[in-house]
Amino acid sequence: MGGRWYSFNRALPEVFTWEELSQIEAEPPYLRDAFMDGIQVMTARERSGSDLGLYLAAKGGHNSESHNHNDIGNFIVFANGQPMLIDAGVGTYTAATFGANRYSIWTMQSAYHNLPTVNGIMQQAGASSPRVTFHIGAMTASRSCP
Repeated sequence: MGGRWYSFNRALPEVFTWEELSQIEAEPPYLRDAFMDGIQVMTARERSGSDLGLYLAAKGGHNSESHNHNDIGNFIVFANGQPMLIDAGVGTYTAATFGANRYSIWTMQSAYHNLPTVNGIMQQAGASSPRVTFHIGAMTASRSCP
């Protein structure tokens, strides 16, 4: 099932459980680190169970992924729960966001994320773009160009 009905079908159960969900007191888990290999996202913080100290989240992968923004290597840093280095994010999605000229929109270009522009060249879309891969264990990262 796809299209507009997919989101509706995901949200529908929340309508019937909202009262129960709203009664639950939840605390953020503040995990020491997490690694999502399938989407190449990693997070790490100085200490688990607290927002004190430094927190890093970074995105690896390649620029041929679905919903790509040419932002491989993008990262954010928080200190004591407050943002230090952030990403500008994205504006409102429109038809142009998914059109042939999507990379002319500033939020889809690497220069407008917290990434370097090397010799005036931004990241390019597609599988031939640089790849950043995080590895489980020491949370090291490698960069390769196909």
